[in-house]
Amino acid sequence: MEKKITGYTTVDISQWHRKEHFEAFQSVAQCTYNQTVQLDITAFLKTVKKNKHKFYPAFIHILARLMNAHPEFRMAMKDGELVIWDSVHPCYTVFHEQTETFSSLWSEYHDDFRQFLHIYSQDVACYG
Repeated sequence: MEKKITGYTTVDISQWHRKEHFEAFQSVAQCTYNQTVQLDITAFLKTVKKNKHKFYPAFIHILARLMNAHPEFRMAMKDGELVIWDSVHPCYTVFHEQTETFSSLWSEYHDDFRQFLHIYSQDVACYG
C-alpha cells in the first residue's frame, strides 16, 4: 500500500491572531503540556463490543479523528515555519509479550474506521 504524503498550510505569523502568544512560548516559556482526565467511555465501549471490534484500534481511531478535527492539534514547526498539517497520523505502541518490549508504530489516518482498521491491521502484522 502506498503511503500518502500529507500536505500542510504555512501560517503567516505576522498576521496571525495568536502571534503574541506564539512568540512568548517560542522564546520565553518553551514548554510541552499533558493532560490527564477521566473519560466515561461506557457508550463507546458498548458500541465497540456490539460491532465486535477491538478496543485499542477503535480508541486510536477516535482519538485521531478528534485530533484531525481541530487545526490547533495539527500544528507543528517545519523547517523553521509554523504549519498546519492537512491531517495527522496516529503513533501508538504494540507490546511484545516474549521480549516484554514495545514497538512504536505509525498508521496512516483515514476518516473511515474500516479503512483505518485495515491499515492498522496491516501495519501491526508487518511491523509489530
